[in-house]
Amino acid sequence: MSMNEEQNGGNIIPDIAPKPPRRRKLLKVLLIIIAIPFVLLLLVKAAFSILSFVFPDSPPPDDSYLMLQTLNIPKEDNAFYDLERASSTLPQSGNNEFSSEVAVLLSGKTWDSEKSSSLISPYATSMKYFNDASLRKFYQVPSFERPENISYPVVYPPTIPLRIILRAVALDARTLYEEGKIVESVDRSFELVRVGALMESSPQQSFLDYLIGMNAKRFGLERLSKIIADAHVEKGIKERIARDVILYRDDGKGLVSGFKFEYVLNKSIRNNGQRVDTYNLRPNITSGYFMNNTDYLINRVHVPCSEFASTSRKKFIDSGTPEWLAFIKVFVVPNGLGKIFFSVQDDAMDSLFKKRCDEEATINTLSKFPD
Repeated sequence: MSMNEEQNGGNIIPDIAPKPPRRRKLLKVLLIIIAIPFVLLLLVKAAFSILSFVFPDSPPPDDSYLMLQTLNIPKEDNAFYDLERASSTLPQSGNNEFSSEVAVLLSGKTWDSEKSSSLISPYATSMKYFNDASLRKFYQVPSFERPENISYPVVYPPTIPLRIILRAVALDARTLYEEGKIVESVDRSFELVRVGALMESSPQQSFLDYLIGMNAKRFGLERLSKIIADAHVEKGIKERIARDVILYRDDGKGLVSGFKFEYVLNKSIRNNGQRVDTYNLRPNITSGYFMNNTDYLINRVHVPCSEFASTSRKKFIDSGTPEWLAFIKVFVVPNGLGKIFFSVQDDAMDSLFKKRCDEEATINTLSKFPD
């Protein structure tokens, strides 16, 4: 019997050995690692509270004029459903190869009529629904008719099937032209222009819709330009192109709608904490920056193409800015990260506006026949 057993009346009390020093150090390190995020979170919250007190937020900006409305587009007037049917009737396979082969045929100087006809044949049903779409009054994604659906994460309709259909119709327009069926080729080309115009002027739309609309119009306008430049085409056909094409000039309303759409979507992202920038601790001021940026873009929609370059704003950080200065500007200048975002956006928007001006120039040229 051990000493412990004797001192406790024979009851066995196990010896409690001290924990090894190495084990105790590992436990302390583990506790510190667990505690660090919570301490940092408390410090950040404290810093935000102090900064919010020293630099108070402004009243909420009045952005009511940028808010979207509830729409009710009749289904029978909405080209969306015809284009959805067109997408659903695409061939189940071979679409990737089709797109690459069409690109070669449309851009090449040589023409293979037999190959073109074989490529188009499987897309006859899809092109029939595309023709139906060109006769509608509107293009509107149904889910975007209600503003509450335009929030993070937003669900966009698939665009790849529609891009394939555009190529099929463009190839058919050239095929008809090469076969000497000029009137039919003009009709096909105007289908592309009309659908493109409907998408550009969608009452409540994302930029994806607008860009696809521009692409559709570009296909149609390119073919009409080739037809009107052909000396062998009858004068009456050219006069029809000149008279009708002016009807499809972009009035900018759809593009304004796209900017409002993006503003509402970005606002929902900020409200859900998905975007971090320098002044998130002052959400109203941050919202004001985004509101002013949207106003700037909307105002540019109405600027004539001849004056467009003069309306560009100075870049926050350009290619000649030293790295150390760029770093300071990002983290010291109010809304530094936001201004970086706006600068990147400006580059993309300048490209979009340039394409819009190119489209306008093509329509103007076509409409002036026989000058």
